[in-house]
Amino acid sequence: PASGASHSNGLADAPLHGGSVVRSERGDCVDRLSSLSSNELLLEGGAQFDWADTADSSDTEADGLRGFMRILPGCCPLWCVKLLPGVGAYPFHVAWLVALCLAVPLVLVESYMTGFNDPLDLAGLSANVGPMLDCILALKLLLYIPLIVSCRSLVMGDHFDELLRTEVDSPYGREFKTFVYRSVGAFFVFTISGHFVDIWEHHFFGQNLYSHFSLTRNVICFTSFSTFLVAYKLSASMVDRLRDHIAEPEMTARFWEDATRKYIATCKNIDSLWLSTGFSTAISIVFASNLLFAACFGAIGFANLNDQGFVTTWRPWVWALKQLVIVFVGLLVTANINSRSSSTRHAGRSLLYVAREQCGLIPPECLMQHKEFIDTVQEIKCGVEFAILPVLTMAFIAPVVRVAFVCAPFVGGLAYSLAQRDKRASML
Repeated sequence: PASGASHSNGLADAPLHGGSVVRSERGDCVDRLSSLSSNELLLEGGAQFDWADTADSSDTEADGLRGFMRILPGCCPLWCVKLLPGVGAYPFHVAWLVALCLAVPLVLVESYMTGFNDPLDLAGLSANVGPMLDCILALKLLLYIPLIVSCRSLVMGDHFDELLRTEVDSPYGREFKTFVYRSVGAFFVFTISGHFVDIWEHHFFGQNLYSHFSLTRNVICFTSFSTFLVAYKLSASMVDRLRDHIAEPEMTARFWEDATRKYIATCKNIDSLWLSTGFSTAISIVFASNLLFAACFGAIGFANLNDQGFVTTWRPWVWALKQLVIVFVGLLVTANINSRSSSTRHAGRSLLYVAREQCGLIPPECLMQHKEFIDTVQEIKCGVEFAILPVLTMAFIAPVVRVAFVCAPFVGGLAYSLAQRDKRASML
C-alpha cells in the first residue's frame, strides 16, 4: 500500500512505499521496508501540532532551551538552568568546555609540583594516593568533555525538541513529567549526599584536588544523568504507545502494515536520540571508566581498613559507591527499553508479547501481515545501541557485568598495592 491509515496514538506515521529497509547499524536485520525520511520519523502527534499557536514557543527559542524548558518545574529558576553545562545557554556551555580543557593540564601540573603525598592523611596509606587521585580526576574531567558535547547535541537537536514537545502535550504528559521529577529528584538527593561527605570531612574540601572539584563533578554528573533519564523516558514512552496501540487491534491487513511501519519509525526515533547524537557512546565510556574508578577508590578504602581494622574515613567508600550506582542503574534503565519491546517475560507484557497474544485471533486475510510484524520486532532490535556494541539488552548486561568483575580485581589489586604503605619502610 502507498500509505496506511493514520491512527491518533501519538506514534510515528511514516508511509510505506513497498520497498525494503535495512538498519545499517545492525547487521542481523533483513530487508523489509523502505527507508524513512527524517521528517517521517517525527511523531504523528508532533507532526500535526501547530507550533505557531503555542504561546511560549517563541519564548522557548529565545531562551535557548527549546523543548527542554517545557518540563522544568515552576519552582526552578530559568537562570539557574542557563548556567548548566550541556543544557544551558550557549555562552555558558562554551565556558564549561573551556574550563574543563584548562583544568585537565592544571590538575596534572599541580600533581607534579605537589609530588607524592597522602592528601587524606590516613594511617596505612602511602604517598602514591595523591598522584593516583589526581590522575583519576584529570581523566574524569577529560571524559566529561565528550559527554557534555553529546548532551548538548541531544538536547538542542530539532528531533529531540519535537519528540519532547509531543510527549508533554499528549495525554501522557503529566505522567512523563511525574517520572522526570521523581527520578531527577532522587538522583539529586543522592548527589547531594555524596557531596556532603566530600565537604564535611577534613575541613570541608580537604587537601586533595578530587575533593576541591567536588562541586564541578557533581554539577556535570547531575546534568548529564538528568538528560539521560529524560531520553530514556521518551524512548520508553514511544514503545509503550505502540504496545497500547496493538493491544486492541483492528483485524485488517492495513492495521498490521501500519503497525510494522510505526515500529520501524520508533526504532529510528530512538537511534536519533542516542546513537546519532553520540550520547550513547559518551555514556558507555563514562560507565566503563566509572567501574575502574570504583575499583581504585575501593582499594584506597581497603588499604586504610586493613591497617587500622576499622573505617577512619568514608570518603573513598562513598566515591566508589557513587560510581557503581550510576553504572548499574544506567545499564538497567538503558536495557529496559529493549525489554519493553521484545521481552518474553509474561509480567513485562512487552510489545512482542502483546502481539503474540493475538495469535489465534487473527483472521486469514491479515495473518501474513501480523506474522511480518512479529518477525520485524524479533529481528530489528529496538533499544539503545552504542558505537561498537549491539543494542543493550538484559541478556547482554550479564556478560558485561562478569567481564567488569573479572577486570576490577586486577585494577583494584594494583591500586591497593600502590595505596598501601610499606610498613617495613615506615619502621625504618
